[in-house]
Amino acid sequence: MGLDFYIGEVKAQSAAAKRMANEYSQFCEQLKDSVDAFMNAPLSGTTYDSAKVYFSTVYPPLASGFILACEALVEAHSKFPEEFQSSVDTCDVIEEQLKAEITQGQAILQYMTRTMDKEKEPNPRTEQRYLGVQRSIQKNEEKLQKLYDFNASSPNLFADFEAQLANLDAGLAEVEKGTAWNPVSGTFDISRMNLDWTKSIGKEWEKRQKKSDRIRNVKRKKEIRRLDSYEIECIDYAE
Repeated sequence: MGLDFYIGEVKAQSAAAKRMANEYSQFCEQLKDSVDAFMNAPLSGTTYDSAKVYFSTVYPPLASGFILACEALVEAHSKFPEEFQSSVDTCDVIEEQLKAEITQGQAILQYMTRTMDKEKEPNPRTEQRYLGVQRSIQKNEEKLQKLYDFNASSPNLFADFEAQLANLDAGLAEVEKGTAWNPVSGTFDISRMNLDWTKSIGKEWEKRQKKSDRIRNVKRKKEIRRLDSYEIECIDYAE
């Protein structure tokens, strides 16, 4: 198969992926709310108390991990078509078609070279056509190389998503082991779990919060500047 990039198709796939990721993010926010409700329920007992510790320790980080992975996926799928259009072309690019056009152009140049060699005097019109074909070949060669370069570098756009997914997978794998549940005592014991993944997700979540705070501060400052630009005029209606 050739290396092809269809703008419309890629944008449709990206939109579907972003929509799915946003739905998962909303679900995870609901999961956090459910855990909070469970924590605040008026229940007591050894099993329930241990369950509260387990759920409060495990599920909020899992939900955060899902949200981080989903947001990273949305960002990657937003950048993917944008990067292609800015670095390669704004329309569809098909590898075999470019190669065929380059080969065809080179054949035309060879034919024109033989024709010009037979002419007794330079033909400006033929020379202009020759230069035009050369430019067309060069343009296609440059576009083909840009396509190859983009194909090689585009996985980097998903690097953050892969990192977030690795943290999430580590958490899911630990939960699936079920080691926290102690069947002998009938309670949850988080000391039986490896919780290193919660620290990794916690650090990434903290970065996310700081980024969100910076964005909010910038928006707030812009709004303040906008309000400062207004002039307040007092009108005295008393005569």
